Order: sequence, then structure tokens, then C-alpha cells
Amino acid sequence: SLLASPDLSRELLLRREDAFAGFSPLSAPFWCNEPAAAQACRLAEAAATRLGVATLLGEERRAADMSALMDAIVDGAEARVVESDCDHDEACVHVLLELLGIDAQPAANPLVAALDALDTRVPLVLRKAWRRTADVAAEDMEVLRSLQAGAGDGRPLLCSLPEPYLARAVGASSWLVAPEAHRFNQMVLRPLQRAFGDAVPTPEALDAIASLRRPVVELGCGAGL
Repeated sequence: SLLASPDLSRELLLRREDAFAGFSPLSAPFWCNEPAAAQACRLAEAAATRLGVATLLGEERRAADMSALMDAIVDGAEARVVESDCDHDEACVHVLLELLGIDAQPAANPLVAALDALDTRVPLVLRKAWRRTADVAAEDMEVLRSLQAGAGDGRPLLCSLPEPYLARAVGASSWLVAPEAHRFNQMVLRPLQRAFGDAVPTPEALDAIASLRRPVVELGCGAGL
């Protein structure tokens, strides 16, 4: 903006006896007496830092929203089990699809629709696992702290997620994950997998997969069918 708007540049550069006015990453005013190129660089760096802060806040909001969604799944699934005598995973799937506004009929392809909807809602910390606390990036640690503070139940920042939730091939007996990642697996991913993923491949099923025109990765044997 400074380089493209000479009038704005002149106005700012003339302010306070040739000092340059801008904003720090936390929106606090700052002044500096530097050449124009260096001033522009400082503004660009500040904007990038502020963008990083905005990204972090977005991740924290997604984490809080996902926790609220899982709370709603818990409440709805418990009620559904009592009312319809279905099993827990089936109840979780029905409630999840209802909360996401997704048609549960097979023709609507609810699995793909649910994964697409979740892809924009799930914070990255619920998709990650770490061998050690020291491996957690600073931005992830901030989101983990916000989840811990929001829960207010004394939960740890990280907990062990034993196999078979994660690939056995890595040779580790357990990994560290956010406590909400374990709940996400139990309340969302595992029910979706059991409802739609563990199926005997029939010609109709294979044709349906091929019709998606998407890359396909097959992992493991599902339920061993």
C-alpha cells in the first residue's frame, strides 16, 4: 500500500519530523527513523506476524467449536441410545450427521459429505500426534493450552493414545495427543468408519468409489471382513 500510494506514503513519512508511523503486531503504534525500504519491510513483517496471530486465533476457535460439537454428540447419542436401543457408534453417526445437516441416505454419500464438512472444522492439533512434549510446535502448544483452559476439568495438555488408533508400523507403543483427539476418534472418526468404512467390497461399492473421481488410499483390512 505504501509503495502504491505516494500520497499516503508522503503523509506518513512527514508525520513527526520524518518519523514513520505504523503498528506493531499487537496494534500498538510504533515510530522509527529508517530508510523507506527498511520501513516497508518492517510493516510487512508486522503484517505477517499479525496474520500468524489471526491464524492461531482461528485454530483456537475451531478447537472450541469442535469441542462443543462433540459435547452435543455425547448428549444426543445418549438420548438416542435410550430412545431407539441402537449401539453407541450408530447413535453417534446419526447425531453427527444431523448436527452437520447431512442427509444420511446412502445415495447422498454421507461419508464423503461428513468428511468434507469436518475438514473445514477440525483444528490441526486434533489430527496430530507427537512422540515427546518437546516436539510440539509453539503454535500447537497455544491451541492445546486454550483447549485445556476451555475444558476447565484439570485435564493434561497431552495424553497417551495407545495403538491401534495410530499405525503400528512406526514401532511406538503410544503417542502423545490432545485429550480431545482421543474423543474425536471415539465420537466422530471411529463411528463414521464403522458405519461406512468397514464394508465388503462389492461391484456396486467399487463403482461408487470410482465414480467419485478422487484419489483413493486403502489402509489395513478394516474389520477383517
